[in-house]
Amino acid sequence: MKEIVLHARDLSAGYGGRAVVRDVSFTVRAGEIVTLVGPNGAGKSTLLRAISRQLAPLAGTVYLGERAMETLSPNELARRLSILTTEHLRTDRLTVRDVVSLGRYPYTGTLGMLSERDREVTAAALARLHIEDLAERDFTALSDGQRQRVLLARALCQEPEVLVLDEPTAYLDIRYQLELLDLLEELSRTQRLAVLLTLHELPLARRVSDTVVCVKDGAVQRAGAPEAVLTDENIETLYDLPRGAYAGFSGRNKPERAYAFFQNRDCEKFPCHGGVAEEAFNCLFCYCPLYALGEACGGNFHYTEKGSKSCIDCNFPHRRENYDKVLARYPEIAALAARGGRVHSGQKLLRRGITTGTCAALAAGAAARLLLTGEAPESARLITPNGTPVTVPLTRCERVGDAAVAAVRKDAGDDPDVTDGCLICATVRAAAGDITVDGGEGVGRVTRPGLDQPIGAAAINTVPRRMIAEAAEAVCAETGYADGLSIVISVPDGAALAKKTFNPMLGVEGGISILGTSGIVEPMSEQAVVDTIETELRQKRAEGAERIILTPGNYGADFLLESGWNPHNIPSVKYSNFLGDALDLAVTMGYREALLVGHIGKLAKLAGGIMNTHSKYADCRTELFTAHAALCGADAATCRALMDAATTDACIAILDGAGLREPVLASLLAAMQRQLTRRVGDRLRVGAVTFSNEYGLLGKTETAEAILNDWSK
Repeated sequence: MKEIVLHARDLSAGYGGRAVVRDVSFTVRAGEIVTLVGPNGAGKSTLLRAISRQLAPLAGTVYLGERAMETLSPNELARRLSILTTEHLRTDRLTVRDVVSLGRYPYTGTLGMLSERDREVTAAALARLHIEDLAERDFTALSDGQRQRVLLARALCQEPEVLVLDEPTAYLDIRYQLELLDLLEELSRTQRLAVLLTLHELPLARRVSDTVVCVKDGAVQRAGAPEAVLTDENIETLYDLPRGAYAGFSGRNKPERAYAFFQNRDCEKFPCHGGVAEEAFNCLFCYCPLYALGEACGGNFHYTEKGSKSCIDCNFPHRRENYDKVLARYPEIAALAARGGRVHSGQKLLRRGITTGTCAALAAGAAARLLLTGEAPESARLITPNGTPVTVPLTRCERVGDAAVAAVRKDAGDDPDVTDGCLICATVRAAAGDITVDGGEGVGRVTRPGLDQPIGAAAINTVPRRMIAEAAEAVCAETGYADGLSIVISVPDGAALAKKTFNPMLGVEGGISILGTSGIVEPMSEQAVVDTIETELRQKRAEGAERIILTPGNYGADFLLESGWNPHNIPSVKYSNFLGDALDLAVTMGYREALLVGHIGKLAKLAGGIMNTHSKYADCRTELFTAHAALCGADAATCRALMDAATTDACIAILDGAGLREPVLASLLAAMQRQLTRRVGDRLRVGAVTFSNEYGLLGKTETAEAILNDWSK
């Protein structure tokens, strides 16, 4: 998980002592774009003013990295955070170069004289925004789009970690809006710039954001990935619209809807148009399978001034029903689509799979089609939330009494998923009212708080629930059916499979969970492990825990149990190799204390600041032992022996022979504590205890000693 750069915690702000926004908390990570959306007057601009210290908070704290913002001097703040607002800059005969160089004034000292370094940074910002040819122009003579580029260049001249933008697309036409957002995406990706902005244009928010935060009535209503947050239902709630009004406004309920059924994932610029609504396209570069064929595509198009194909007049509509015709007509496109199903992992080419949520949606759509048309399809097709087209054969599709039942066999690709190969079934019946989704045999029920669904509900997460409902809705719209459907998802082997998962520990009983946010399983996905850690931490926090024990695995848990150091049954979570992620999550969830208990083979790496302890990322255990031994006076022979040691236990034996175990371990533990403190600052009291299976307890950091003393009371 990326490093948290900006963290607003319980932030309240307003004017004249009256709060406009209250108790707002969220984070922005390096290389991430977070967008605030919401109705006029919701408090978005007030929130940005408080975050950028243009407005003093009424309560709460904003952190930049590990430091509270109020502890930073104005110059320190300007070097780490820059802001771009909708206010027009008033200049008096300033050139573009002059305006851009204003971003260097946090670095110039009291006289404001530009150094050679400042001039170099200014020139680089002009080049980065492709405005070198405007450098000597009068700033006031520029168009709105050009001015926004210049002001963004000025902001980049500050060399910030965080870029804050308030409605940066205001006053811009669609061309300049897209160009500006392309630049923000490039900067976040290539410079790991953390970007926080407000937008009114929801299609643009879908396109550019990693996370969308919905603000309404001065509070955060919901936050998450754009595809999960910016649904029609959520948008209508956010803006107090009548049900169905937004879908009608955006045109997505029209029978002639075009589907983005193909994405050119081999394109070096993919996903340049990810998340943009179909109606907002001019050039369908990544979405039209024929685009890459140039003049030979056979469609009616023209070239824009920039040399891109504009497909708005195409006579071969890009609709779902034409997909098979396209692949049949152009086998080279079929081959390209097939290659999109694999991903490189190291030196291996691994096959992607589909989530249980995608399987459930495919089965639900097929069963609905049989129920409403009387025809049993042989296969099912849908577009996943990340835009990937999926077509699968149906293992079962038949009428059973008044219901239609369809089943899809889960294909996890090359991911080691316990559900690989199991059947995901959907039973669909006609019903009055709306479309409802529930779980049946083999789908777990939520029994504890802190999960995606409330206690008592089927463990089918929000995104797959929406996918299932939308798959059925598409069939209803196609057939003209206007009443409701009852959809029950079942997994015949689910109860047995659930015993091999974390579900029993998390409070999901009786079966597996139906998961997935993108709809696609990335092979060997580390994110799945991090997601599990996050779920456990959130659940225990929801149950009231303020203290947590973090262990890499069973060794740490067993050592803790044998030591009797947990008389108050403080909950524990295994973090595998993802120590940094676990610490970040504990901070953002508001834990007060954390005790890290782990084998020296894992925690030795922590002394070097390594927060992902998997050996494929770093394995410098013997190097760290050697460095700290040298600091403690070890001779060359001892250092060489440590460097050549095969295990950390062997290192301990060598230190015992040299009489250096105690000082070297003390030095390593002090380094571990420094790294922990550097990661979490003053937001979490955290210490570490380390041990060896052969030598037992090896030591505790100073903070760990204090934590354990408090826990023993």
